[in-house]
Amino acid sequence: MNEFAIYTIFIVVWFALQLWILPKLGIPTCMSGACSVPPPRQEEDRARRSKEAVDGDADSR
Repeated sequence: MNEFAIYTIFIVVWFALQLWILPKLGIPTCMSGACSVPPPRQEEDRARRSKEAVDGDADSR
């Protein structure tokens, strides 16, 4: 019975760390959904933003 309690506590603490504690501290985990989001395409986004900024500056003149 004592071994069962130790294993159960370990699993509960593991899930609590992965789901709530580590993400609150800013550490992404797969269980908190960090792995399911594809990384952004940085170069395409940067080019699009700079083009929008240039177009926006021309519109305001």
